[in-house]
Amino acid sequence: MLPYCANLDFFGVTFGVLSIQQGGIILHQILAILWQDLGNQARLLAQPKHSEGEWLNSYIEPVLAKHPRRLCHAYKKNERRRLQQQLSRWLELERIRPPFKVIGIEKSVTLKLANYQIQCRIDRIDSLENGQIILIDYKTGHAQLAEW
Repeated sequence: MLPYCANLDFFGVTFGVLSIQQGGIILHQILAILWQDLGNQARLLAQPKHSEGEWLNSYIEPVLAKHPRRLCHAYKKNERRRLQQQLSRWLELERIRPPFKVIGIEKSVTLKLANYQIQCRIDRIDSLENGQIILIDYKTGHAQLAEW
């Protein structure tokens, strides 16, 4: 078993690594599937914390398995751990928010401002108990306002 891997050919089998962008896309895919299943904060809060790693793996594994680049075992293990850590941190924030229901995932919308139309893709749309609507845009890297 290799302790690490890069793009390499090992006995005729090519293994790859994920770019930062690919890692972000995978995380978005996992969150989309997770929230389609959960649907609201109450169902998240009902998940037992002691088995969170196993529960998150049930979302991580199918997404990693569909990735077009074959990932070596050691790399996949590290990527699974990285995804679990990121998801756990994100879900901790979700647990302490006011109660919400997910009403949209990966929605494409067109905003009309004056004579302009802006095409947007919203990662998630939540509805709070008080009727407020929250638009969520997942960020997996270091987003700089100046780069927008």
